[in-house]
Amino acid sequence: MNAEQNTLDDDALIAAARNGDEHAFARLVERYQAAVFAAIVAIIRDFTGAQDLAQEVFLRAWFGLGDLKSAASFPGWLQTIARNRARSYLVWRQRQPPREELPLDLADAADLPDRTVERAEQRRLVLAALDALPEGSRQVLLLHYIEELNTPKIARQLDITEAAVRQRLRRARQQMQEKVEDIMAELIKKEAPGVEFSETITVLLQRTQALFQQVHYRRAAPLLEQARELAPDDSLVSLLLADAYTFTRSPADLEEDRGAYERALALLDEVVAREPDNILAQLRRVAVSATLAPEEDLFIEQRRIRDAARGGPFAAVAELELARRHLTRGQGNQALALYETLEQKCPWLVCVLYSEMGVAHAMDENGAEALTCFERAVEHTTSQAMATLKETSEMLMGAAYWAFWSTVDNLSARQCQNHAWLAGLYSACGQMAKARKHLQQSLHYLDSDELGEAAAMLKRQFTTQMEQMFPVLAAEPEVQALRQEIEAT
Repeated sequence: MNAEQNTLDDDALIAAARNGDEHAFARLVERYQAAVFAAIVAIIRDFTGAQDLAQEVFLRAWFGLGDLKSAASFPGWLQTIARNRARSYLVWRQRQPPREELPLDLADAADLPDRTVERAEQRRLVLAALDALPEGSRQVLLLHYIEELNTPKIARQLDITEAAVRQRLRRARQQMQEKVEDIMAELIKKEAPGVEFSETITVLLQRTQALFQQVHYRRAAPLLEQARELAPDDSLVSLLLADAYTFTRSPADLEEDRGAYERALALLDEVVAREPDNILAQLRRVAVSATLAPEEDLFIEQRRIRDAARGGPFAAVAELELARRHLTRGQGNQALALYETLEQKCPWLVCVLYSEMGVAHAMDENGAEALTCFERAVEHTTSQAMATLKETSEMLMGAAYWAFWSTVDNLSARQCQNHAWLAGLYSACGQMAKARKHLQQSLHYLDSDELGEAAAMLKRQFTTQMEQMFPVLAAEPEVQALRQEIEAT
């Protein structure tokens, strides 16, 4: 395969991986694992530690694909992640208390197999020889022996020129004694990541993605805990893990499972402590806290975040969350004032705003205005509006994090809710013909294929809403049939 073909193939794999294709990402792992491993060993001089760090690098790459400017920059971008992680690991290692290392002949060498002792001694010799080389030369030499790549392929993997590859390889060989180089060639092949490495990452991502798609967030938590062990400082993993413990769970559920609630808050606290300007993490912390924490404390914190977010990319989102906090406090008028301000400034939010303005009017027992807002919500919740909302949300939160939420935020889910409210409001004012019409529309969206695995959860929410808020509609045959369907599953 020539270099141009390889680049084109990379473009296709990266595009597919960005769309959630784990198999495409696994191909990229197989293609670039040697380059990443070489970059890390060149810095930390530790084969075993490099294996673990390389897995973490690919996890970070998977979650950060949305930040990649272009497919052509992927090799250099991946190398930057690898080098940065290796250097941060060195800083961490230097802070650890020194360990007393016994000479090999004193460390119960007699109890080890001869091959193990020999390999440990070879490893020590190789690392000492590598230490004498500049970092760039170490990386080229490592990659040359791991996969026996030619100069153009090494240049592509490391995102440097072919001339630089030839120069570094020549200088490296000149500085290595022939005997040491022979040992290195054999040892590095044995130490390089193989099939098991890519399989570990692939299986972890496949299982997590499948559970997200099935709306089984709690079952995804153990997998994300594994990912966090590999990437303890990765804020995205921590955010996803906090959501996996709490998303879609009721206050009563979390009260019984306090451990999950407290674990989620601890994860978000760590992110905020590490990144004090991370508005998304602060907003998520308030949202998670809202299930059990005192409302007044949360309201004060929500206003502080709104003020901190002013002038930044999260300004509108922070304002929207403050409006929602007003709603939970029963302050419909204050919420409406914020919604109306956002309506003028953020047209990409209108399909969200009209629905929530309808709820605010309903809370204030202004049925006519509530009906008007929900009718507008139905009108403005279009495929184009949802595409704009998705695009803006991905830009703000990152594609990987937004994918976690997009399972239950789509046109069918929003229109189901809009029509359910319209059905309930019309029934409350005695217009049963219109109420039944919107009830049928809501049920139609509940059967949409777009909802996927989220349909079961939304059906439960729908019947609960009818029973608690609109008992007249809850008695309709279609709603009763839906309740029986839920109870039977």
